[in-house]
Amino acid sequence: MNPTSRNLYRATEPEYLEDGTPKVMIPQHVLLQGLENQKEYILGQFYRCLPPPGGLIFAVFNKLWGRNCKITIRKLGKSTIFFHIPDKETRNWVLQRGLWHVDDCLMFVASWTPEATLEIPEIKTMPVWVTLKKIPNILYSISGVSHIASGLGAPMATYKPRLDPILLGEAKILVEVELSKAFPPRIAASDDSGVISMVDVEYAWLPTKCSRCGELGHKIRRCLKSAPEDSNVASFVAPTSVPCNTQQTALVIPASRYSELMAKEGPEVMIGDGPEGDRSNRMAKQARRNRALSKRKQSA
Repeated sequence: MNPTSRNLYRATEPEYLEDGTPKVMIPQHVLLQGLENQKEYILGQFYRCLPPPGGLIFAVFNKLWGRNCKITIRKLGKSTIFFHIPDKETRNWVLQRGLWHVDDCLMFVASWTPEATLEIPEIKTMPVWVTLKKIPNILYSISGVSHIASGLGAPMATYKPRLDPILLGEAKILVEVELSKAFPPRIAASDDSGVISMVDVEYAWLPTKCSRCGELGHKIRRCLKSAPEDSNVASFVAPTSVPCNTQQTALVIPASRYSELMAKEGPEVMIGDGPEGDRSNRMAKQARRNRALSKRKQSA
């Protein structure tokens, strides 16, 4: 081989496991060095939900993000996706928004940063804009607001460079919150004598709450918690508006109410595909026949 073409080198000598597998130790400085062109990578993490298929993720984000460059993805773990976005402006836009929805499942994004471990990286916090209301006058200062906002997480910045005296008692701020904790609607500010003043918290946006498990960030069709077994249940699909894909939300209706529902909704109800959809179609046809028969009897 031409020596000038050689760009790799022997960095270490391997040790061997009992079965003969070579084992190499990776120094910390190599881990912290990161991968090639690491600024072009973004980490995405689905929050406590059943992630959509990889093909759907690829299609949706290439449609949303791929106007100026081709987006490539690699699945790192069950809920973690690695995105390569070569275009700088697109990356900044994706990171600035921070939260994205794919098929009723919430995904957080963050810049990829090298760490001194081979563990799969995990997003544990996210920045959120909140408005604090009913702040006591004596606490309407940078120090006072910082203490109050610490009840939510790590305060980062105020919306304006300084607190607005016109909006005394109210402050819009950016707070880094932990994803594992709840989003409280108020904060109790207390002094040394035990006097407590309640400060209201309004969030600029909160993710969808699952009606099955109560967790934020997904709907019931993407819930990790198993549905309760019920043999007297029929499924159908009602049309919903989901950006950038044609997926639709599965709803669960007791079979005892299915005929009643079809009588009210008529043929506009959209029936699902697959085995459950076939069963629902049969029930729908039977409901229409029963309705038609009932009308004939009434007219007679």
